[in-house]
Amino acid sequence: MSRTLQCGTIALTLLSLTACADYVQLKPGAEAVNVTYLANTANCVAHGTVHVSVLNKIGPVGRSEFTVENELATLARNAAQGSGGDTIAPAGPVVDGARNFNIYRCHK
Repeated sequence: MSRTLQCGTIALTLLSLTACADYVQLKPGAEAVNVTYLANTANCVAHGTVHVSVLNKIGPVGRSEFTVENELATLARNAAQGSGGDTIAPAGPVVDGARNFNIYRCHK
């Protein structure tokens, strides 16, 4: 196998592995923030909104939709906890690795 092909194979393998990794960590206290749908927030008090974004591609390699959605929710949970909210709900679809979430206070 040629040296160029070996280097290309190694680079592609590393790129594939990093595309699968989760980079966003839940901050202490944010584990108490619930993720729900807008329909389930009727008895909650609106507490603001947050716009979050992550990389949805690394170079030409697209990241898993599941991973991107989970990382967006994690960022929104971190933001909600920091602003006094206890529940988040997606306010729209994921577009190019970004999403808006509504923040609510549902529990007293």
